[in-house]
Amino acid sequence: MAADPEFQPGAAPFGNFINYYSFNPPENRLRLLPAEFYTIITRHSADRPLLGLDIGCNTGNLTAALWEQFSSHSTGDSPPDGTDSTTGTAAVQTNHARGCKDSTTGTSAAAVQTNHTPDCDNSATVPALQTSSPPDGDTSTPASHTDFHMLGCDIDSVLIQRAVENNPHPAHLTFQTLDYMDPEQRQETLGSYLQRFGRTKFDVTFCFSVTMWIHLQNGDSGLMDFLRSVSGWTRFLLVEPQPWKCYRSAGRRLRKLGRDEFPRLRHLRIRSDVEKEMDRCLTEGCGMTRVGGFGETQWGRKLVLYRIRGDTVGTETGAV
Repeated sequence: MAADPEFQPGAAPFGNFINYYSFNPPENRLRLLPAEFYTIITRHSADRPLLGLDIGCNTGNLTAALWEQFSSHSTGDSPPDGTDSTTGTAAVQTNHARGCKDSTTGTSAAAVQTNHTPDCDNSATVPALQTSSPPDGDTSTPASHTDFHMLGCDIDSVLIQRAVENNPHPAHLTFQTLDYMDPEQRQETLGSYLQRFGRTKFDVTFCFSVTMWIHLQNGDSGLMDFLRSVSGWTRFLLVEPQPWKCYRSAGRRLRKLGRDEFPRLRHLRIRSDVEKEMDRCLTEGCGMTRVGGFGETQWGRKLVLYRIRGDTVGTETGAV
């Protein structure tokens, strides 16, 4: 009996893959983030506890791994709660790259090969790590008493339920369903979370491979609105934008499943220059400064860190 198309691995119009971390485990990103990355965030965020936001967190595996890495780097020891830190930066310094397939043929999560990628169809070799100097040349060690809390959000309530059920650090990690592009939902979810800590901004926000899905579902203007909004909620922003080849692969996967292509795909004007346009929007239109890049994933996606210019605390500028 054929599986329901809605639950086939390739049927993820919002990037909400049911088995995402089976083919893109957390260490694929973590190994690109050097110790300096954690130092930048902790040393240039005066408030405590540190607050992080993970947009498009899926089942929360990477969210939890990031929390463990922040805890490990801030104390110099193993992460608390007896958590295994082998998924961290030091333990995964390898240039092995998995192959990158175009689509899966299985009908369940268990049948999916772990080298299937949701967003691209070209394999690549992981390049040498590119570190970025902290702002103002500060490379000192972060304070040992750093406390870190994270909010993970995803549009898919099923994925969030899994994240909640498997949350390894419930005292520090919160998972909530959120359609980020809904202004009322966004204000309620993010505002309420920050209010718990008497804050108006997150110290760091993570956007791992989510911008393409925002772009496909909301068009060129929607992507720019997303960037303006998220930059208003945070001091630091780490972005992993998908290049244009990933857009083409996403459309092909839907066609192979016999489903309609993304209706906005053919009308997008921002295409091969999507990464450049995102950088321009953030640096020229959102008041952010590019701190630097941390290399590329095996799928050719860059990890880029931005910092709010002047680092002033205020309300979101793109929420309305």
